[in-house]
Amino acid sequence: MSVNKKVQIGWQVIFTLIPFVNFWAFARIRKFKQFLLYLFLPQLVINIVLWMVKGFPFSGILPHPTDENGLTYPKPPLPSYMVSEPHSEEIFDFLFNNFTVFDRITDVMMISFILFSIYLIIRWSKQWNKKLENEN
Repeated sequence: MSVNKKVQIGWQVIFTLIPFVNFWAFARIRKFKQFLLYLFLPQLVINIVLWMVKGFPFSGILPHPTDENGLTYPKPPLPSYMVSEPHSEEIFDFLFNNFTVFDRITDVMMISFILFSIYLIIRWSKQWNKKLENEN
């Protein structure tokens, strides 16, 4: 699958950031199995666990409840005293009031895996290039 040529690290980093092309970037340097083990499978497991805790991600698009005649009824609005109004214009309050803890955890995990994949592609690409230099 991979050709014994040196790889350009800058291009490898760019390829790592593009979905599905990242598979090819790691396969070029013969590290696809390690990619699956260190990045893909842990990310998949963490996402499944978070979805199980949070609930199915598309549950907001399920239809409204129906009665015995098949008529749908939307959820009734909350009384005004139960609706929280934003009390500040600060960005921290906006983020805190509009995103759940699970959304933040998912974002942090996604960014962590992206940074880890960049680190690994740089490290393994340098090793690949050094190995090819030593063979010649």
